[in-house]
Parts: sequence; structure tokens; C-alpha cells
Amino acid sequence: MQSSPALQSQPTEVAKLTYRPCFRNLTLMTAVEERRLKGLLKTAVTEVLEEQRGLLRDAVREIIEDVALVRAIQFGEKSPLSSRKKTFRQFNRAA
Repeated sequence: MQSSPALQSQPTEVAKLTYRPCFRNLTLMTAVEERRLKGLLKTAVTEVLEEQRGLLRDAVREIIEDVALVRAIQFGEKSPLSSRKKTFRQFNRAA
């Protein structure tokens, strides 16, 4: 069953009239909500860090260990190679 052309065009015209003002309000609302969300996120992160100090401490410790490992690898790549025999001799002396 087909509807008349007048009925088909009416919802389209209504949609055009209401679409633009809603879109403008949505853009404005998004900017306001974005600032609010940013503030809420900062507050939440601050509270978590205050309540979970161990979490932050562990993360910093892991970062420091990773940096130390990278530096050790870089130093090892620049140093001359050593034989297996010489390396184990050093380990036995240290023990």
C-alpha cells in the first residue's frame, strides 16, 4: 500500500526543521559536557592515586627497573665480548 506524496514529504520537512537546532544544541552541550567530564576524570584519578599509593609506587618501581635494564643492555652491547670460560671464572671467584 502506497501513501500519498503529501504524507511522505511531511516527516522529512519536520525532520529538517528540528534537526539543525538539535545539532547546534548538541555541539554546545558536547563542549560543556567535555569540560565537566575532564574535571570528573581528574578528580577520579586524584582520588585513586591518593587511595592506592602502592599502585603508583609499583608503577614507578617498574619504570625504574625497565630503564636500568635498557641501560645495562646498551652498556653490554658496547663492551667487548668475553668467553664463556672467562665469564664463569668470574662467577666462581665472586661466590
